[in-house]
Amino acid sequence: MATVDVRVQGAQHRLTLIAWAVVIVGAIITDVVAGNAARAGLVAAVGLLSAVTMAYWIARYRPAYAFGWWAIAAAVALFAAGFAFRGEPFRTPGHGFTVALALTTLGNIAMVAGGVRVALGRRLRPNPAFIDLFVIVVGAFLAEWVLLIVPTARPGVSGLDAALSGLCPAADIIMLTLLAQLSGSINWRNNTPRLSVAALGMVTVGDVVGSIAHSFEASPPTAFMAAAYLLAFGLAAVAVASPGITTCHAPAPAPAPGATGLVLIAVMLLVCALVPTLTHPHSPTDLVVRSMLVGLILMGLFVRGERAIRHLRVQAQEARYAATHDVATGLPNRLVLQQSPPGFESGPVTVLFIDLDNFNDINDSYGHQIGDLVIAETAHRITDVLRPDDLAVHYNGDEFVVLTHGIRVRPEALAQRILAAIEVPFRTHGLTLQVTASAGITLAEADGTPTWIDEAVHDADTAMRRAKSRGSGLHSLFDTSLRARVLDEAVLTLGLRGAVDRGEFDVYYQPIVNAHTREVVDREALLRWTYQGQTVPPDIFIPLAERSDIIAEIGEFVLQRSLSDAACWRASEPNVGVAVNISARQLRGDTLVHQVELLLSTHRFPPQALTIELTETAVLDTLSEAAEQLQRLADLGVNIAMDDFGTGLSSLTRLRTLPITTVKIDKSFVADLGTSQPVESMVAAIIALSEALGLGTVAEGVQTIRQAAILERLGCGRLQGYLYGRPKPGVDLLPTFQAPAL
Repeated sequence: MATVDVRVQGAQHRLTLIAWAVVIVGAIITDVVAGNAARAGLVAAVGLLSAVTMAYWIARYRPAYAFGWWAIAAAVALFAAGFAFRGEPFRTPGHGFTVALALTTLGNIAMVAGGVRVALGRRLRPNPAFIDLFVIVVGAFLAEWVLLIVPTARPGVSGLDAALSGLCPAADIIMLTLLAQLSGSINWRNNTPRLSVAALGMVTVGDVVGSIAHSFEASPPTAFMAAAYLLAFGLAAVAVASPGITTCHAPAPAPAPGATGLVLIAVMLLVCALVPTLTHPHSPTDLVVRSMLVGLILMGLFVRGERAIRHLRVQAQEARYAATHDVATGLPNRLVLQQSPPGFESGPVTVLFIDLDNFNDINDSYGHQIGDLVIAETAHRITDVLRPDDLAVHYNGDEFVVLTHGIRVRPEALAQRILAAIEVPFRTHGLTLQVTASAGITLAEADGTPTWIDEAVHDADTAMRRAKSRGSGLHSLFDTSLRARVLDEAVLTLGLRGAVDRGEFDVYYQPIVNAHTREVVDREALLRWTYQGQTVPPDIFIPLAERSDIIAEIGEFVLQRSLSDAACWRASEPNVGVAVNISARQLRGDTLVHQVELLLSTHRFPPQALTIELTETAVLDTLSEAAEQLQRLADLGVNIAMDDFGTGLSSLTRLRTLPITTVKIDKSFVADLGTSQPVESMVAAIIALSEALGLGTVAEGVQTIRQAAILERLGCGRLQGYLYGRPKPGVDLLPTFQAPAL
């Protein structure tokens, strides 16, 4: 569209609107007092003026699909010319009437062609809605043929004249039906569509009234008809002159068949059934036309039904695809594993279960949008490694399942390639993320039963968990011993639920002594579990509890019991505090802080006598939340100790930024003191670093006097180990504690 100055364009449009308002008002007044001949000339003149106005604005605006607008302008001109030939419209059939109707018919053809082009734009491909339109139009024409055109074919009126006179309402019905079908995709806030529909409505009123009067040989209300046509010409001119003509072609979806279209189809079926029964054919030609029209309607309904069935099939296929595929990754989802996936019905199959490590940290730190991008990119990297006939499935969240044909000679090599592809840094939204994954592998035999795939995926999942327990970025091959271990773990996990209420847990305490005076300064709380008469080691049940929500309940129990016992022994040992271990899950949310505040207040326990111990892994797992929660605990006056220091991903940054007050040297270092000079140097470095940062140190696992002497010489502040006492239940604690002399 050519650029037009907005202010000049708006002023010209307003002048056009005012001018046409004056013209229409004057024309209608003239119509009321004029005779039939003058009335026909008046309508013709106003129609030609409307066509000229439309041509001017079409050339000025150059709207999209200009051919359609030019055709509509030509239709208005042809209508006006037809009126010029009518003399006394509808009054003297046979006297110039055929020429007038011929021009009007050409106008109708131009109007329909232009209207279809403008209304549909580029949406001219077959569509169920347009088939509905075809059926409705043919049905409407059948009714018009029987009720209007055939009765008009009386002596003195040629059959051609009668047919042409009936085409005017037919063309109007086509246009109105088209607009009804497209109503959902038309911008009715735009003036051009609204004024165009109003103009078409006025034309339809005039045509229908004239056709009805003509069919009953009655004198038509010429003044009323002329007023309708005058209004139609004026509205058409103003519609095209409106600036909305340049914006009424915004892309819109092709109209979909709705309830309105189905109702109209039902009406047309009723017409097909009633019209032939209510009226009898007047001639063989009438019978042939009726038969052809009914045949076209039935053909349209057949095509419509066939397309509807095809549409339902496509929808069913799309629904099945959507149900079995993940939107974010485009991969099949776990539903395809409810039975043998296509291509894996029989024969040997290698199954891999892949799970991203610490993926929750990405969601917690960067949001779920970044997490979804990581999942999608992981899916692409997995599929890039696989062969075309392999299958990758987005199983759940950050979990994927891979199925490959045959038993690979080295399935571990495939797992390693997938894990290596995942470990390549993710770069998105200005972030660089390092992601690792764990994988489990199992070798299965597809036997056609509905359970083999479930068992294979379960075994691969078990192997993956074994790999994850050894660290990040590892893979493991399933063997039958793992299945027995998983069953044992399942039994223990079930037993953990309700263990607090059943009184199966107890808290033991191991002393921590001053390295110089050997006096007890703290006691570390250690949890013990007796299940079905047997003591379950902490290194077995603690990981099980941490993988579920049970750890929160257990952690609250340990904190409550420890502060209660410590409050009792502080009556005789006021300088002895208590150290309590917490898990990574307890650092999520602010529940832990509230629990500590409440228990300190309940037991009137000084916060400086409480030490919260956590591992480096726990800090890493919830780094963003851990920093906030630990700072709130430190603000209460609680001491924070980093347990097993040196065994994880130790970072000077974490020691400096987190509110750590104490570093606990892992027993694996202490065990080699006196036998390994490098280890002694490492311990000395840890102690010196802690001292430089103003942190206290505790050495774990001290079992010999020589180890204690070396640690004291290196400057370690406190010692803990069997040398100073084994863990004991709270009821067995002695009022005083005497450390062995060196």
